[in-house]
Amino acid sequence: MIDPLDAGRRRDSDNRVIMRSFSLWAQIIGFQAVWLAWAWGVPRGLLWPGALLSVLFLAAHRLWRNTHRDDLKATLICVWAGLLHDSVLMHWGWLGFETLNPPPWAAIQPWWMALLWACLGCTLHQSLAWLKDRFWLAVPVSAIAGVMSYQAAHQMGALSLGPPWPTWLVLGLFWGLFIPLAQSFPGKK
Repeated sequence: MIDPLDAGRRRDSDNRVIMRSFSLWAQIIGFQAVWLAWAWGVPRGLLWPGALLSVLFLAAHRLWRNTHRDDLKATLICVWAGLLHDSVLMHWGWLGFETLNPPPWAAIQPWWMALLWACLGCTLHQSLAWLKDRFWLAVPVSAIAGVMSYQAAHQMGALSLGPPWPTWLVLGLFWGLFIPLAQSFPGKK
């Protein structure tokens, strides 16, 4: 005999799996759309598409996830790390941005990059969770993806990079260590 309560619980469980899968794919596609909106829009002086998609991405993430405290920590870690990383590379002359902040904040990472870093923070414990606890895999994947992301944004005109090999080396080292370390802070898989 089939227990109707058991069937209902199974259906609820199946629905949760489907929604988790949907939100995972929505996040993967959403983050790529945010990145592309900034990389395409900045060189054209169109900041509103990136800003709009960033705000929508952050709002959707807030609605779909029930780990708000962990995600807030990850987002703040990313925003501060991005501010430090990008600003230092700017001062070294290895990173330049097409659109800067107005004075007196022109010497630090542009505001739109902070929004992009905030969106990245939302991915650490969801779409990038498969890298968590796999340091041996997270380091090379993060290093390569980080360099490729900056290089692609450079090719699209959103930013400029300094001398290739030293810049790629610094970017690779940073990203190879940053993602695994940022994921080591508390958060759900």
